Amino acid sequence: MIPKIVLGLFVISTLIQIGYWLFMFLKITFREPSQPSKESNKVTTIICARNESQNLQKNLHRILNQNYHSHHLILVNDNSTDTTHDVLLNIQENHKTFTIVNANKSSSELPGKKAALTLGIEKADTEVLLMTDADCYPVSEDWVEIMQRQFQGQTEIVIGFSPYEKKKGWLNKLIRFDTVLIAMQYFSLALAGIPYMGVGRNIAYKKSLFKRVGGFEKHRSIASGDDDLFIQQAATAINTKVCLEQESFVVSEPKKSWREYFTQKARHVTTGKTYKKYHQIILAMFLISLFVHLIGGIGLLTQLLFIRVVTTCMIVRMLIAWGIFSKISKLLKSEDLIKWFPLLETSYLLFNIILTPTLLTFKPTKWK
Repeated sequence: MIPKIVLGLFVISTLIQIGYWLFMFLKITFREPSQPSKESNKVTTIICARNESQNLQKNLHRILNQNYHSHHLILVNDNSTDTTHDVLLNIQENHKTFTIVNANKSSSELPGKKAALTLGIEKADTEVLLMTDADCYPVSEDWVEIMQRQFQGQTEIVIGFSPYEKKKGWLNKLIRFDTVLIAMQYFSLALAGIPYMGVGRNIAYKKSLFKRVGGFEKHRSIASGDDDLFIQQAATAINTKVCLEQESFVVSEPKKSWREYFTQKARHVTTGKTYKKYHQIILAMFLISLFVHLIGGIGLLTQLLFIRVVTTCMIVRMLIAWGIFSKISKLLKSEDLIKWFPLLETSYLLFNIILTPTLLTFKPTKWK
């Protein structure tokens, strides 16, 4: 009786997994490319920095040297104690389209990054706002132009992609695999008309929308979530657009240790607990079905039970997932991960299983 129950759960989880890959993720590869806009929007890019002197020296010129003609940068220096202010003053001497704002708001007013980001938004005098971080850089000089031209019709939010730099080691592969997998989820749901998150490293929205929904006030008690919780609050099927043009990608520096990666994941999980229930269910079902499929399948095979059925299900699911992942990885310029897919998927699952109990009790209070 028990083996048949396990088999039933295994088959159901396999079908759920295939459904996710075929009817949800594959949607990304069939998206309609954006059409050139007849309008040119004035754009303000906002970066919040705390003790980022080295990253600013390395990355800021790539944002200041964008091709777009109507672009201004506001950099909010959020109580830095290093040489960030001096670095900014030196850079500012050569760039007129660059404003330094010193944040004086305390974390008790708005926790984490939200106080500094709100200050930057208040200082902006354009409708279109483009966000990124100090440790990021756009892959091309057309980033601003490509992101701003998405604002057509009723569009008020544009969700972009921000991959991590390719480095040596398994941790780097896992981080970039995780990033692609998360992007697959939030891009596909946005394309399906149920957007739930974006990443603050590459996201744009209108200032009027930010004001209309009350900024970050509704989730002011949470240190993280200036990006995805804002999307939860403000995004709709009508006002949200996905931008997957490769020249619009913004690359970020990956975490270098497992401890740093754990903290980053903890922030994400902490924020995810406040998502709308149906978003939580959709995301949880993908991970749960993957767990039941792999553990159930391996368990039945080790007991030499239903070998033909289990083997067929596992091979079919793997071929579908691997094939679709390959298509999306090429689209997201992460082709080197394709050959590692089975091992990365297993590592991804094990990482989440081992750390989920700890992640669920972790409560970040600072953004830097």
